[in-house]
Amino acid sequence: MKINHDFIRKSSFQKDLYRWRNQRSILGYARNRFNWHVLPRIYFAPAYPNHMDIELSSRCNLKCPMCFREHREIPNQNSMSFDLFKRIIGEIEGKVYSIKFTGRGEPVMHRGFSKFMDHLKGKSFGEVAMITNGQLLSEDKMQSMIDCAMDTVSFSIDGLKEDYERIRAPGKYEDIIERVAYFHAMRNRAGAKKPIIRIQSVMINETEQREFLNIWEPISDDIFFLHFKNYSADAPNIQKRKYACPMPVQRLMVHWNGTVPMCINDEYEDAVMGDLNSQTVVDIWRGETFRQARKTHMRGERTLAFKNCAKCPLTREGHGDG
Repeated sequence: MKINHDFIRKSSFQKDLYRWRNQRSILGYARNRFNWHVLPRIYFAPAYPNHMDIELSSRCNLKCPMCFREHREIPNQNSMSFDLFKRIIGEIEGKVYSIKFTGRGEPVMHRGFSKFMDHLKGKSFGEVAMITNGQLLSEDKMQSMIDCAMDTVSFSIDGLKEDYERIRAPGKYEDIIERVAYFHAMRNRAGAKKPIIRIQSVMINETEQREFLNIWEPISDDIFFLHFKNYSADAPNIQKRKYACPMPVQRLMVHWNGTVPMCINDEYEDAVMGDLNSQTVVDIWRGETFRQARKTHMRGERTLAFKNCAKCPLTREGHGDG
């Protein structure tokens, strides 16, 4: 079974070691990696998901041409309530290893972002992370991320100046370099080792990679190049064999309104597993709807049974080796 190998890491050995040494618990991290990679191979779902993705906002300040949002509008765009957020964190703290603020929108578009981060201070998670385009990160939001000891923040920086400004318009390349550099210096001035600053880019050629690394290595701790994902409905399916996708036994996604889709790639809620306004995380994760979905995956019938699986970008043309 293919297990989520959709990136190429370009960080130095020293920076890899730095990340390992700064885990909240090296033993906990090793156990989590075992659960993440091994349990899906026997298709075993633990009592709680290993990881939860939390969508603070479904709104975005950009219209990137390669994004799924350019192929189909996200309905009912809004932001998560603080009450729902507190209820989720209260249930999963100490049970779910890691959480990440990601989804269909830009997390820092949430007006209460800093308040949400403040609520995480002292909470028992193995890792807290976020993905952002970085263009709206103000100094107070940066400070809230440092204060809550967020483990990793990933900045989506696609290519060099010309490509970045075409893809991430109206953002300017010099501005995002300055903002990330400021955050890096701000963290270091505070004597903090976290958040780990990760830079991720859609794959570029080797010559451009060298220039990219020269720009970003001095002000970051980790660099990824991601395989392009083709969200177009016309993209051919490159899946050569049937397999049970690992996501339904690895992680759980919650949208801003409490809806739980089958996975993070079900952006349009074609296969809804439950609703955290009326259910708990464990009710949904161990519930009949999810159990039946996993059985369908194990039978190799997911692309026949689920619309979201049939159009999943992980099995579409453009996603690496398929």
